[in-house]
Amino acid sequence: MSETAQASGGFYTEDMTISVGPQHPSTHGVLRFVVKTDGEVISEAIPDVGYLHRSIEKIGEKVTYHGYVPYTDRADYLAAMFANQAFCLAAEKLAGTEVTRRGEFCRVIACELNRIASHLISVVTFGQDIGAMTPFVHALRERETINNLMEEICGARLTYNYIRIGGVGYDIFPETCTRIGAFLDHFEPIVGEFNRLLSGNKIFIERLAGVAVVSKEDAFSYNLVGPNLRGSGIKWDIRRDIPYSIYPELDFEVPVGTAQVGALGDS
Repeated sequence: MSETAQASGGFYTEDMTISVGPQHPSTHGVLRFVVKTDGEVISEAIPDVGYLHRSIEKIGEKVTYHGYVPYTDRADYLAAMFANQAFCLAAEKLAGTEVTRRGEFCRVIACELNRIASHLISVVTFGQDIGAMTPFVHALRERETINNLMEEICGARLTYNYIRIGGVGYDIFPETCTRIGAFLDHFEPIVGEFNRLLSGNKIFIERLAGVAVVSKEDAFSYNLVGPNLRGSGIKWDIRRDIPYSIYPELDFEVPVGTAQVGALGDS
C-alpha cells in the first residue's frame, strides 16, 4: 500500500493495492482480483481465475454424450438448465436429432423458470454487496417457490440433469403447469417491488449511478451478451434475433434502459 496521499475530486486519498477474493462476499469463491485504487476509483484490476476449475472437458473424453449432461450442471449451479440446453443442442445438431414439440415446450418452461431464479439472485446479491439486505430476503422467498416447482418438474432444486439429448427427462404434468401459472400471476406485480427496493433506493443510486458505465461501443467491443448487453441500451436477445427451439412462436418484449446514462433506469 502506498503512503502517498493525493487529491481526488476534492478529497485527499491514498493509492492502495488490495486483494479482493477469492473468499470475499462479492466474488463467492470464483476468482480473485488484485485491485489498485485511488479512493473509490479503481485504476487497475488484475484478474486471477481458475479457482473453480473442475477439468470437465477432460472428463468429457471418458464418458458418453448422455453421461456428460450432469457435468454441465456444474458450469453454473444457479443456472444449470441453460448449460444442459446448450450441450444438448450441440449434440443434437451433430447427430441430426429432432426434439418433439412437447419436449421443446418443456425445455423452454424449465429454462425460463430457471432464468427468473438466477436473475433474481444475481440482482439482489449485487444489492447485498452494497448494503441492501431487504431485497435479498424477498428474493429468497420467491426463489423458494421456483425451486419447489423445479423439484416437481425434474426432482432437483439446483443441479437438474433435466434436458437430455433428444428431449427431456420427464414430462411436466398439468397440476404443475397450474402451479406455474399461479406463481407467474403472483410474481409479475412483485417485480415492481424489487424495482422500488433497489432502483428507487437513494443509496443504491448514489453508489452506482455513473460508476463503471459501459457504452454501446464498449459492449460491442467486449462482446457482452444478455442483460449486460441490454443494460448498455442495445435491444438484442438471442431468443428473438437468432431464435432456437420454439422461441420464434413466442411474442415478448426485449427490455432496455430508457433514461440518460447514470440516471435511474439508465441505458
